[in-house]
Amino acid sequence: MFREPGALLARMAHDVELAVEQLRVREAENHQLEVDIDAASLTVTGALADGVVDPTRLDASQRAEIEKNVRTQVLKTDRFPRARFEGEFDPSRTPVPVRGTLELVGKRQPIALELSRHGEWFVGTVTLTPSRWGIQPYRALLGALKLRDTALVRVEVEATDSPKG
Repeated sequence: MFREPGALLARMAHDVELAVEQLRVREAENHQLEVDIDAASLTVTGALADGVVDPTRLDASQRAEIEKNVRTQVLKTDRFPRARFEGEFDPSRTPVPVRGTLELVGKRQPIALELSRHGEWFVGTVTLTPSRWGIQPYRALLGALKLRDTALVRVEVEATDSPKG
């Protein structure tokens, strides 16, 4: 089981957590990894309050508006319905290094992260700079609202389906 609950995006006074609802992971015997992400399946799970995700902080219409803006203006999912990671990992090391290429909006850039064991999960984070993929910071309210050019992505991989390190 692979889940990725999150790119953090600044919106008004909120950082929001987005979760990927649909993805496919393929792991080859030689420690190669492919992850296909349905970019339109991003959903808002909540807003951060004091570093904790609060699912009640945004109402349904606010969540829907953020999701629409992410799909249409940020990720342009009508033209680029998929995001893709291709890379490799080294399960013999602790933490487990993961290196590869992430494709967003038709552009590929190298990324790297490390996964550490936390109970039944391998967990890691990577900070992405969307402008590396040609994604301009989202603006609204005639430029008064602008997202930061960073997104913190948290990756969680269930240990039972992952190579043991």
